Amino acid sequence: MNFIVQKDIWDKEDECKLIDVLNKRGIKNLLASHDNFIPINEDAFCYGSLAWIKELQKLNNNHIKTIATFDNYDFNRLVYRMCNLFNNDCEFFYLSDVIKNKDLLFNKHCGSFFIRPVSGCKPGGISGGLIKEHDDINYLTDFLKTNEDILVVIATEKFIKYEYRTIIYKNECITGCQYRSFCPETARLGFDPSVNFPDLIRDFANKVGSICQPDNIYVLDLVEDDRSISVMEINALSTSGWYDCDYDKIIDAVCENFR
Repeated sequence: MNFIVQKDIWDKEDECKLIDVLNKRGIKNLLASHDNFIPINEDAFCYGSLAWIKELQKLNNNHIKTIATFDNYDFNRLVYRMCNLFNNDCEFFYLSDVIKNKDLLFNKHCGSFFIRPVSGCKPGGISGGLIKEHDDINYLTDFLKTNEDILVVIATEKFIKYEYRTIIYKNECITGCQYRSFCPETARLGFDPSVNFPDLIRDFANKVGSICQPDNIYVLDLVEDDRSISVMEINALSTSGWYDCDYDKIIDAVCENFR
C-alpha cells in the first residue's frame, strides 16, 4: 500500500514524522499539494483535508483508498445519540435563528456557549469554538466560515482537563495520545500533544469502540474533566491529525484493512 499525503495540511513536525516512518518502512509515498490530483495508477491510501479527500473520492479511481465514509459520521444520527457524550445538552439551530435569539441563548447558557456547524465529519475548513456575550454575534458567519442557512450545534461551556485522540480499528483501540490540556496559568485549554495515554482512557475507548463502528478504522476523541471521561466526537482517519499516536500501528492497520 502506497501513501499520498497532502502537503502543509498538518503540523510540519507531524508531516515529517509520518514521511520518515513511511520511508524507514520502505513504503512508497508522495507529498502532494491541495490542487494536485495526479493520476494514480497504484493502490494508495490518501491522507489530507476534508475537501481534498472528497475531491479525490470524486475521481472514482479504484486505486484511491480513503477511510472516510462521511455519511456514517452524521452528528444527528450517531454522535449525539451516544451515551457518555460530553455535550449531551446540545441543541440544534439554524445560524440565522442563533443571531436572532442571541440574548435568550446567552442568558440560557450563562453568558457563553460552544457553537459549530453540523457536518458529516469535522471538516478542516469549518471552524467552531466558544462565543461570549460581549462578542459581536453578527460576525458568526465569518467566524464559522459559513452562511446563516447552515445548521449549527450549541452546547453550554464546560471545563475540560484533557482531550485525547484515540484510533479505533475493528472495534478496538490500537493507539492514542493526549493532544490538549488545561493550563492553570492562562485558565485556557491549550494544544499540548503528548504520548500520555492512561489505561483508563484506553479502556473507555474500547467500550465505545465495541458499540460504534462508522468505519473499519476511525478517530475517537475523548474528554477528561474532574469527574469523568466522555466522548467529544468521532472523525475519519483520512482527514484527522494523528498527533503523538503510534504511527506504525496506524499504518499497520491501514495496510491490513486494504489487503
